[in-house]
Amino acid sequence: MTGQTAATPGLRAIGLNKAFGGLTVASNINVDIRPGDRLALIGPNGAGKTTFAGLVTGVLAPNSGRVLLDGVDITGLTQPQRVKAGIVRTFQITTLLNTFTPREHVRLAIIERRNMGWRMFGNAAHFTDVEQEADHILRQLKLHGDADLVTDILPYGKQRLVEIALALALKPRILLLDEPAAGVPASESKIIIDAIRSLPNDLGILMIEHDMDLVFRFASRIMVLVAGSILTEGTPSEIASDSRVRELYLGNAQREH
Repeated sequence: MTGQTAATPGLRAIGLNKAFGGLTVASNINVDIRPGDRLALIGPNGAGKTTFAGLVTGVLAPNSGRVLLDGVDITGLTQPQRVKAGIVRTFQITTLLNTFTPREHVRLAIIERRNMGWRMFGNAAHFTDVEQEADHILRQLKLHGDADLVTDILPYGKQRLVEIALALALKPRILLLDEPAAGVPASESKIIIDAIRSLPNDLGILMIEHDMDLVFRFASRIMVLVAGSILTEGTPSEIASDSRVRELYLGNAQREH
């Protein structure tokens, strides 16, 4: 962890600890996610990656430690409150509605963010600013050609893009991408990589992923979590050359459930 002041913009996890009974699942985790960061979190099965994501997003409360956003302690905020503050996780946005189109999904997320309420959904198409924002997001992720097709008929890779579009509609400042390539056929993986590369440069992103090709193409920093503790953190080249990482993870990558 760098020697930043508490007021540094971005998200800071300071000394996070979490245990369930006698089982420690997070031990003294310290992480900075600054605006523009591209940080990947990797680790073997059971390393605690999902637990860490829960602690950052407010799904889980730490036994000790703090979470700061722009120097403000948000440890006590709920998950919905953290979404409003700008911490969004793709895994938590929503279950896609098969009969909705990508445009309708994004429109609904914009309405939610603006506190317009469900009663406005049927009329939202008449709000030019809502439609312009939705169209911008869909074009950014190259979904505009499929914007008015029901989600259920889209290839799975594009359904994952709809999830990312929903996240962008909530105006995140810190975005957690939870296995964005999970279940996506190799033939469609390029659209995931292209979509992630198109995300705003000032957005801080933490990716939890097992696809090492995607990790090394995405990340400027990689953090390795083992048994609830940070083993090491470094650039992709530093991580790739670390014999401990190769032994524990890279040489025998497993998908965490």
